[in-house]
Amino acid sequence: MVPNFGGLRVAVVGAGETISVEGVLRDLPDALGFALVLASPLSPDAVQAASRAPVIVVDDRISIEHGRIYVVPAGREIQCIDGQRGGDPESRGRAEYWHAPARELERDDELRRTREQLRVTVEQYEVALDELRASNAELRAINDELQYAGAELERSKHELQAANQELTALNQELGAKVDEISRAHSDLQNLMTSTEIGVVFLDRELRIQRFTPRVRDLIHVIPSDLGRPLDHLTHRLECGPLGELAQVVLDTARPIERELRGRDGRCYLVRWLPYRLIEGQAEGQAEGRIEGVALTLVDVTDLRDAVAARRRSEQALQRVEERLHVALRSAPLAALGFDAPAGTAPGAVDATWGFLIGRELDAEERAALPMLAAGHADQLRARVHQVIAERTGQRAELDLEIGGARHTFDFRIEPTASGATAVGFDITPSKAAEAVLRDAARRKDEFLATLSHELRNPLMPLQVALEATRLLDDDPRQRAHSLSIMERQIGMLTTLVNELLDLSRITQGKIVLERAPVSLAHALESAVVATRPMFEAARHQLRIAVPDQPIEIDGDFRRLVQVFTNLLTNAAKYTPPSGHIDVAIVTGPASVAVRVQDDGLGITSDMLPRIFDIFVQAHDAHGRSQGGLGIGLNLVRRLVELHGGTVTAASAGVGHGSEFTVELPLTAEGAPS
Repeated sequence: MVPNFGGLRVAVVGAGETISVEGVLRDLPDALGFALVLASPLSPDAVQAASRAPVIVVDDRISIEHGRIYVVPAGREIQCIDGQRGGDPESRGRAEYWHAPARELERDDELRRTREQLRVTVEQYEVALDELRASNAELRAINDELQYAGAELERSKHELQAANQELTALNQELGAKVDEISRAHSDLQNLMTSTEIGVVFLDRELRIQRFTPRVRDLIHVIPSDLGRPLDHLTHRLECGPLGELAQVVLDTARPIERELRGRDGRCYLVRWLPYRLIEGQAEGQAEGRIEGVALTLVDVTDLRDAVAARRRSEQALQRVEERLHVALRSAPLAALGFDAPAGTAPGAVDATWGFLIGRELDAEERAALPMLAAGHADQLRARVHQVIAERTGQRAELDLEIGGARHTFDFRIEPTASGATAVGFDITPSKAAEAVLRDAARRKDEFLATLSHELRNPLMPLQVALEATRLLDDDPRQRAHSLSIMERQIGMLTTLVNELLDLSRITQGKIVLERAPVSLAHALESAVVATRPMFEAARHQLRIAVPDQPIEIDGDFRRLVQVFTNLLTNAAKYTPPSGHIDVAIVTGPASVAVRVQDDGLGITSDMLPRIFDIFVQAHDAHGRSQGGLGIGLNLVRRLVELHGGTVTAASAGVGHGSEFTVELPLTAEGAPS
């Protein structure tokens, strides 16, 4: 810091300072704000060379001023006297002086520089602040412009979105229109390709614009002929140029139609029609603008033949109606006509005409309908009344008494303009057949259930025998017993399967008899041997009556044994224990009969006609069957019929036993003498 002496700032640098005086002088500015007094060994010239301020050598008393450098020679004492106070030097006394060390000068100089830098910085800051203020104002203006531009962009965005949605919708509509046009074009192309009608489209100059493939059969045209005049092409029709009539259509705007014959002998309907634009009609015109001619060629040969055939059919239909009228009078059907306005009571509906089994009904019969069973006449009138009211057809099964017998008729009742018509057909045979089918279905279900039971019965002993053999493998007696059981059960299964196979072969006509002369007594003996265990187990008494003379027939020994075995098995099965069974062979002039008679359960009268049907089984008094599948007797009948014989069954009823008789033809050699 530079001290202030009476308002004068003076800096004194002593000679003993360690700083470099030359360095201090070089750093001084041009305009000093104080006076510098140097007490240094440097010469005034060296000081002047190192500094830009004026240098003054102090030899005596001198006034000190700012902005100068004062050099005090070595050995001199420096005194500062305040000149402002006045008076002589002695009276003023010696003023104290400040000795400025070098580091104080450095601090002052650094402080000066710092202030200068601070001033420059402040000026720069103020300039930058002004620039920032100007920039801030510009930024605010730009921000306002950007906000305005953003709002404009947002509005433009909404407008663009709306326009985009409209364009999307328009694009979809255009796409749909394009698809529709494409489909229409495809339909037109397919129509022109697939149609059997020849079509040629001509412009106003009668040049070919388009044609269908069918045209090539009559006009010599190829795809490269598009644009050529029609009259330049030849055709196969027996007429003049086709273009002449096309020009007439253009001039008169009226269609022309001709029936022409081709050179192939077929007949064609040729039309020349004005080709009108659809746009003209859409603009409100009654008819579109004519832009050409459409030429169509239709082969009507088949149509003419069909018309002729229709005439012939009508004539034939008339003859058929006459025959139908005759058939209606004689056919097994019933037809009734009812005329009744809507709102008529059901009891007041009467038939106005009618036929029944070839006979026309009189007025009394049409009113009372006595041929219908009790209650069925009222039911028919109610149905007719409902059909007339609802105008919807119905069906009804009604019973009629005809010739003392009841017949079921299937009536179809349909509404007519004046009432209703009821036509019924006799379905009595169909109902009977339906009952037979239901019974056959029931017997089939029983057969399947019985078959499963019969197949399971031998399997259980087989399984037990196998388990016993496995557990007692080292016991020979038990093994032999198990093998006997298995052999017996397998035999039962084999017999059951063989019967099924035989029945299937006979049904399909695949069985072939191995015919040879067969001794009837020998076949019967084999059947008795096969069934003897059953008789012994039930303690039956079996009596056989065989003629002394041998009787031979032409047949299959194995199949005959099968027939007699089945009959003896049934007799043993349906006879209570300790019963009696008689077997007899009775000869006739040309046939022999084998009768098997027992005193067992017997057969009911309703079962006798069906006893030989498949899957039919007789039951005891408690409704239980005696086992089996119900195919044995059916198989017996089929095998006997294959031998040219017959089999019959007879019984006096339940508890009176039954008798089966097999009658077979005799050969000339086998007849008894």
